[in-house]
Amino acid sequence: MNKKAKIIVKQKYDINPSGWPWRTPEFETMQIDILKEHLNRNHLYTENKIKLLIEGLEKDIEKSKFPSLINPGIFISLFVPIWIQYLTFKYKMITTEEQAISTLVVSTFSILMIIVLVNVIKRFSNELKELIFIDDNIYKKMLLEKLEDTLLRYREDQDL
Repeated sequence: MNKKAKIIVKQKYDINPSGWPWRTPEFETMQIDILKEHLNRNHLYTENKIKLLIEGLEKDIEKSKFPSLINPGIFISLFVPIWIQYLTFKYKMITTEEQAISTLVVSTFSILMIIVLVNVIKRFSNELKELIFIDDNIYKKMLLEKLEDTLLRYREDQDL
């Protein structure tokens, strides 16, 4: 895929990407120039209009995010009472100090493992959602970066 992109960039835009990445600074500059021309053609190349486009895109990205599969508050509110009942039952059965210490260590380790497991599952599910649902958010984030660069370019143009 990288090789094909390099060929297209070289043939279509006469930009020679050296090294592994094909998204060179020249390519990024060319993209911003194309966006600037598009905004000019549509009478959107003003600071206020670019800011409005950025704000609208940020709101759109926020609205289209997937909700969390595991709500930490619900998980904690359901898990804590069960865990307290379990520990109460376990501690009633303890007769020696060694049993109390081992129960404490095992309980603490179990809590830590559950916390780590929930965090890993949550991160993995977020990554999986981004991989499986390659949605417009990736493109919107890239466009957002380009609009921010264009806004900076606009300000530079106004200073000249």
